[in-house]
Amino acid sequence: PGTCTFAGSCPSNDLSGFKLNRGGSLKLLPGWPFPPGGTQPAIIDYKDNGAGTGTSLMVIANKDSDPFQSPSNPNYTSFRVSSTGTPSLIPGATLTLPAGASPWKIILPRKSQYFFGIQFTGETISTYRLARNGTMATNNTIPVCGASARGALHTSGSRPLCIRLAARLVIAVSCGRGLQVYCAHIR
Repeated sequence: PGTCTFAGSCPSNDLSGFKLNRGGSLKLLPGWPFPPGGTQPAIIDYKDNGAGTGTSLMVIANKDSDPFQSPSNPNYTSFRVSSTGTPSLIPGATLTLPAGASPWKIILPRKSQYFFGIQFTGETISTYRLARNGTMATNNTIPVCGASARGALHTSGSRPLCIRLAARLVIAVSCGRGLQVYCAHIR
């Protein structure tokens, strides 16, 4: 919702939603903190009215890469968020990733049924279909390093994007007729 912001806490494995007040102060929303559907909620992206009828969709990347926590599987989990900022976990809307994938970036274009996810240790970028009911399915995955680090992922959009993966690795993403991904190592 327009005057809310959300944050994940990796050490406590919970999410919090806040109302942004005039002057910039924050107030915890009712129903929060909330379990993120996995361990180490690292990234949150939000699609206003993504489920229709004033209900938004929120996708969480649960990294599961903290050596000081019990291991499980990393995942993307989606939630419905009411117009008042109240979350609800969507049954069956968790997309489990391979152990060690460590998802760390979500790009949820506002006018697309797809979102992009980058798995840091898996060194891949993927597109996932996000249905209005919040369920997700893998569309395509390509590597972001090495000779095969160029490929196309189906999606829609028009804005170029550059993502810095690490100090010496940059991915350029161009959305046009499908997603074009280019990888460059900086020397």
